[in-house]
Amino acid sequence: MDESKFKTFASCVINNVGTIAQQAIAFLYFRTRFCGGKATLQDLISDFEVAGLGRPPQFRLRGILIRDKRTKKIANDTWMIPSNRFTGVEAKLHLLDCLGSFESGRVQISPQRKRKSGLFIDSQRIKELKANTSKKYDLSRLVRMCEEINDNFSKENYISVIVLVRTILNHVAPILGFKSFAEVSNNYKSERSLKDVFQHLENSSRKIADGYLHIPIRDKETLPTLTQVNFSQDMDSLLGEVVRILK
Repeated sequence: MDESKFKTFASCVINNVGTIAQQAIAFLYFRTRFCGGKATLQDLISDFEVAGLGRPPQFRLRGILIRDKRTKKIANDTWMIPSNRFTGVEAKLHLLDCLGSFESGRVQISPQRKRKSGLFIDSQRIKELKANTSKKYDLSRLVRMCEEINDNFSKENYISVIVLVRTILNHVAPILGFKSFAEVSNNYKSERSLKDVFQHLENSSRKIADGYLHIPIRDKETLPTLTQVNFSQDMDSLLGEVVRILK
């Protein structure tokens, strides 16, 4: 696989679609169309890592491929998208934009995604937090941090975004029954998928945030990108669990 072309394609995909399931189908489409007609589960996990999205849990990725009617299993943990389904996948995920992006070398963002790009925390989730009447916990600071993440995300202030992600992890840990989010990620009793989300937040987002918080100035620097700080799906799962507990 031409990794540089895939990175350009993946950057466009990340900007145009917002869930792991959509990204997995887009990457399988790329593998099917341009890389030999099939992809193993490990191929797709590698694609997520190359795209800067971290390493998705294998069982979660497998479940996505099993449930999606556009995919076809051709061997043990080996998948493809039949060519007669390309058009539907391209239209649903705005992949024609992304095919043009790796041909031109420029990332293109669909108009639909542009309208949504300002939301890191879903507005419905913030409404649920605002509506909560817990007598034990005052959620006003949590709500404000969620609003500030959205504001900074819309302005591409990505250092502020990842620092606020780290702050929220620490802030909500007591609601989940622990003093720190490290304890949450290691000990929280829940289904496997949610525990994997918490461990991803702890092990990945915290390390990225700590890099921008604690590394002193150097002779050369890199700035965070949307891809690096985009933990919005994991944050939604976390805040959804907070809402559930406090009902």
